[in-house]
Amino acid sequence: RKATTGPESGLQQRTDLGFMLLNVAGRAARQNVLGQALEMSRRPPDFIALLETNSSDWGMEARWADYTRVASATAPGKRDTGIELYKHSACPYLVETVLQGADGRMLLVKVFTPDTYYYLLIVHAPQEKVTLSYALFWLRLWAQLTALIDPRRLLILGDVNSLFRAEDREEPSTKRGW
Repeated sequence: RKATTGPESGLQQRTDLGFMLLNVAGRAARQNVLGQALEMSRRPPDFIALLETNSSDWGMEARWADYTRVASATAPGKRDTGIELYKHSACPYLVETVLQGADGRMLLVKVFTPDTYYYLLIVHAPQEKVTLSYALFWLRLWAQLTALIDPRRLLILGDVNSLFRAEDREEPSTKRGW
């Protein structure tokens, strides 16, 4: 991590950002999965995005108590569907929600740094094989984004569910190692 002091702003300026994206299923799993991921990371990420979760009040474990939820997109009435974005307490950047998907599949935020700003799109695409509805999801999303923002300032994170072959979408015969 490189740091300098900006003469006009007096704020510490950094040249890198750390992101962590986890696809979890609900409140019970997120603490365990996130805690394990944080313990394995080299440094605490500036931002953590959680997919397949529904925002609610819950007690944080000590190993990630330095994070605050700064944005979310939820799907009312749907269990384990939604996106949450958390920011580390040491991260000096401001975050503003620009757009939330009503179905909990998309969250667009604007991140302000001392020198500039950028947009962060967190997306959880439909779990469909490449079909017309999958293509329409992306076309509609792109049309909506380009009407609102400059796409040259856009970073995209998420689960895009983009496997093309049917056999690549099959569930593995063994459980994942978490």
